Formats: sequence, structure tokens, C-alpha cells
Amino acid sequence: MITNEIGIINPKDEKRINALRMILLYRSEGTLIPELFDVFGRDLLFKFLDIFAGTTVKVPDKDTLRRIIRDTAIYLSLLDNYTDLQVDYLARRYDISQTEIVNIFEELHTVVYGKKKINGRKAR
Repeated sequence: MITNEIGIINPKDEKRINALRMILLYRSEGTLIPELFDVFGRDLLFKFLDIFAGTTVKVPDKDTLRRIIRDTAIYLSLLDNYTDLQVDYLARRYDISQTEIVNIFEELHTVVYGKKKINGRKAR
């Protein structure tokens, strides 16, 4: 496990300096480790580093994240209430076509369950 117990004492004011943070900042050129340290704090960053060390992590852009959230909301809205009226409502709400609503539902249903639903009914 990665430890966070590295520290040195500044002889001028006898305050502890987080040497590990300094080392991470120095050795993290081309990474987001300093930003992750600021966002998550020491303990969660070390847990993250311990789990994902050596792995490349890719974060989708904001537009992609918004679309994923929208598509999930559409899917959940139709899961137990798949009607033409609901499809029409969602198409108007999200300003996309009814066909796109149906395609989003079918795609996510396939991802979740491994089988397609056609117009809200299980495909044979």
C-alpha cells in the first residue's frame, strides 16, 4: 500500500512539510496528480493511486457526461412506463426525435440486460 507518512520538519519554523506532496508535484509532470490531491485530499488520493497505479484513466468531456445523464434519465423514465405518450413527452422535453428516444432506450436496455426490447417489449 502506498503510504502518506513522509514528512520533513522545516528548520526555520519547525513546521512539518508534506514531503510526499512535494515529491508528487515534482514527479507528476504531464499528470493530474496535483489537481487530484487538491480535489480528493491526501487519503483519497493515496487510495486512488494504490488502486489505479500504472493505469491510464480517461474522463469524458462535459458534453459526453451530460448526454450520458440525459440518456440514463430517458431510459429510467421509459423502463416501467413505455408508452407512445411518454416517448412523445421525452422527445419534446429533450428536444430530440421520438426515434432517438426509442434508440436510446433500446441501446441502454441492451447494455443493462444484454437483450433488446422493441417498443418496450422483449425481443424474441
